[in-house]
Amino acid sequence: MAKSLEERVAERISREGPVNRRSQRAAFLALKDEIGRAINAGWPVKDIWKTLHGEDKIQVTYQAFVKYVNRFIRDVEAARLLPDKAGKPDKQDKPNPPVKVGFTINSSPKKEDFI
Repeated sequence: MAKSLEERVAERISREGPVNRRSQRAAFLALKDEIGRAINAGWPVKDIWKTLHGEDKIQVTYQAFVKYVNRFIRDVEAARLLPDKAGKPDKQDKPNPPVKVGFTINSSPKKEDFI
């Protein structure tokens, strides 16, 4: 008779050990620079994950891998491209004064305006 799922899971855990989320994040961070170079070279994230997963360098799911790529690679690169707001305040940070639109009547005209 075939083994139940519970028995197969127990065998795998005893053989490989449980997948620890922290250790998998550490494994990703160890490969972060290499993964970033592959992304910048134009390789799809799914192909990078398949390669690393097939080589048993990472054991995370594809969804977790994408989450790590977005958090630790793409967000960091995007933050580098944004201007630093921690320094001096920029002139653009001040709100522009309201612009008067339409016709206004000046109750005390100047003679220069009529000549």
